Amino acid sequence: MKRNYVGLTLTNYSYMFNFEEEFEHQNTRVWMTNNWTKGFYYCGLYMVIIFLGQLYMKSRPRFELRKALICHFISLPAGSQNFTILLVLLFFNGKLPKPTYRMVDT
Repeated sequence: MKRNYVGLTLTNYSYMFNFEEEFEHQNTRVWMTNNWTKGFYYCGLYMVIIFLGQLYMKSRPRFELRKALICHFISLPAGSQNFTILLVLLFFNGKLPKPTYRMVDT
């Protein structure tokens, strides 16, 4: 029995990707019904990998990453375009611009 799920979903999107337009719910539901046990196998494999990884890394020296992490965290906001523009404006004008608000069409 094929069901119609069009009325149950919200289709008022401004843009839909191809995979969203071509998505067939019934085929996916049949696949999930047939393959739901595979998730347990993947979870078990994940736990084995984590456990064996801990045993392997227990005898190895630890990494000293403090300096690399400090450089990484300092570079994150510096890479942001908005942060850079605000710093330039603050440096040259001595004050920050007033915030602007845009209305979004719905």
